[in-house]
Amino acid sequence: MIGVCRDTVQEWARVHPEFSAAVKAHKAKRAWIWEQRLMRIADEGGGNGSATAIIFALKNVAPEEFADRVANQHTGPNDGPVQIGSADVGDLERARRIAFALELGVRAMTRIEAGDSAQPDQTGLPPIRRT
Repeated sequence: MIGVCRDTVQEWARVHPEFSAAVKAHKAKRAWIWEQRLMRIADEGGGNGSATAIIFALKNVAPEEFADRVANQHTGPNDGPVQIGSADVGDLERARRIAFALELGVRAMTRIEAGDSAQPDQTGLPPIRRT
């Protein structure tokens, strides 16, 4: 709208503190104008979808105030770090588990290649269905 690329405006704002302050003031005024429009629709009513459109605009022009946010934080016991796996599993046990998983994969592939995908085997895997 002003004939300048957004990247240029952002670069000028990084380099020139006065310009940065003017950009921030404009963004605040823009959000205020949208808020006033929403308040007018709340008081006087508006066309179908008017409030939704303005809420959408507010979420985009002032996301720090209006964006929907969900904060998920995962912690372990006593708010410590999340423990991945078992700390007491040694290298030998880890290798055994990997070998077992690989063996299950080999058995499944053998069943598929043999065309015997519907027959159960001793791996405990569900039957494999071809599509």
